[in-house]
Amino acid sequence: MYHYVTTQGGQRSLYGLRILEIACGKGAAAYLLKQDCGAAEYMGIDLCPNFIALARDNFRNMQGVQFYVANACELPVKFDGYFDMVICLDAAHGFGGEQGVFNAYDSLFSSIHKTLRPGGLFMFEDVTYKQFHPELHAASKLVAKGGLEILFEEDLTPHIAWPEQSMQSAPIQSCFYIVSQRTDFDDTY
Repeated sequence: MYHYVTTQGGQRSLYGLRILEIACGKGAAAYLLKQDCGAAEYMGIDLCPNFIALARDNFRNMQGVQFYVANACELPVKFDGYFDMVICLDAAHGFGGEQGVFNAYDSLFSSIHKTLRPGGLFMFEDVTYKQFHPELHAASKLVAKGGLEILFEEDLTPHIAWPEQSMQSAPIQSCFYIVSQRTDFDDTY
């Protein structure tokens, strides 16, 4: 999916961009986005301290790469209007805890809007589970509600090689990809 984002996502070069990755895990995308695509800065955040410790260790010698334990729905004010691109791939379905992912989307997209500079891009890919199926259709509405304009939307479901289960028995209902942009050019940042 990272290859798809870097080659298709917005048809824009990543050279010189400040990129935030939400739910970065062990930081595997840092090398691709920083070294291969030429991002000026890469910041990865994740809620798992063990993943962040591994990422910091693995990339300790790479300039312009940082990792933090942080909640994407509650990013510090110091990052308001800072990033050129925010990426969240195959992760948001796990947000929200007992309140459910639908409730987390609202605060997630609002937080992302704040961290993007005007004109910045948000690359969002996720799966939906059968019990949350209405969220697939609601995701693009919530992205827009969060202050981001949808530039591109794609249903990736037909292109996914699902595990050895039929779609009827699989817990995953669908997969989607949304590219959006912060379009309010507020000069307060």
